[in-house]
Amino acid sequence: MNWAGCMKLFAVVIVSLMLLGCAGGQPAAPAQAPATTPPVTTPPVTAPPAPVKEVFKPIKLVYLVKNTGGNDVTVTLWLEKEKDCNGRKTLAGIENLKMIGDKGEGAWAKVTVYTDTGESGVSVTTSRSDMAFDDLKPWAQDLNIYLTINEMFANGGKNFVTDAVWNSTEPTLLKNVESISSFANYSIFRTGKTFTDKALPCVEFKLAEKSSAGYGGTYNLCVAEMSKDVPLPFVVAVGYDVKAGEGGPAWSLQSFSNEASGEVFVPQCLEPVKCKYVAVPANSGECTDAGGSMEAIKDDKGCPLRYECWTRDKIVLNELKHRQRPGCADPSAEIVSAARACFDQQKDIDPESNSNGCMVSIRGCK
Repeated sequence: MNWAGCMKLFAVVIVSLMLLGCAGGQPAAPAQAPATTPPVTTPPVTAPPAPVKEVFKPIKLVYLVKNTGGNDVTVTLWLEKEKDCNGRKTLAGIENLKMIGDKGEGAWAKVTVYTDTGESGVSVTTSRSDMAFDDLKPWAQDLNIYLTINEMFANGGKNFVTDAVWNSTEPTLLKNVESISSFANYSIFRTGKTFTDKALPCVEFKLAEKSSAGYGGTYNLCVAEMSKDVPLPFVVAVGYDVKAGEGGPAWSLQSFSNEASGEVFVPQCLEPVKCKYVAVPANSGECTDAGGSMEAIKDDKGCPLRYECWTRDKIVLNELKHRQRPGCADPSAEIVSAARACFDQQKDIDPESNSNGCMVSIRGCK
């Protein structure tokens, strides 16, 4: 090839290289992935723990009541369920009353305790099987065994749960207090003594009474202080002041535990029954001299309407009627006579009943 041809070829090569250079003859840079923003991590939201509702522990109290007509009685109270009654917190349960030595089931009743005051509503006493129904009627208490001072304060227009008597150096006076059996004034004072050798640790109170019925005296009461495990000021012991030479009924707490009854029962809102005091007739001595007794004629809630002179047989008959199921015929004269023979010996009866719960005979005394 001549020089001109070589130059021409060289020019073509140069132009080609130039064109390659203009076209970016350098190797293309590898494509880079677009920058990515790291995902925002949101920490998991942990809900605050739900408040743990404290489960109410059932309570069992066993009392011994002495000097009740010559026969000692055990009163067992179970408080097992919390219940709202017209906006008030209550503890619902059942109680069993049984004379010492009695082999039967005793008398049963439902109980509603109002925790804001310690007042109690109770039903009419009945049989064990009736606890499983919701139709029991409220009945007046002759005496509140387990919350005695609370009942007195409530009847006197005060509240023992919150009253200053717990820390006062002066007695608390309750005037013109009406109850079933009396119309009385009371003076209550905390002595400050504590006792730890009883079924529950307790604080001593003294209660002085002046009754319109002509009797009075001074009681010693030991009361449990309220705590997480003891929701109310339960009475631990009650008795007349022995130093004053007085005597009368007494009761004491034998045991306190967190036990359920094991019975099937339907809680009810039983209102406390407040009775007006009805005086015994002035000629009641004539009835007693004739061998009878002045007995209260009561309304459908157990409050006295008036008093009548009853013979001994009539009193026994009335007692036997209460030991039968409602609707039974009156026990016969033979049953009344046999029962009276037992009661006159300060003994209880061993009754025989048919399948309807009606008394058909007295097997003997016990």
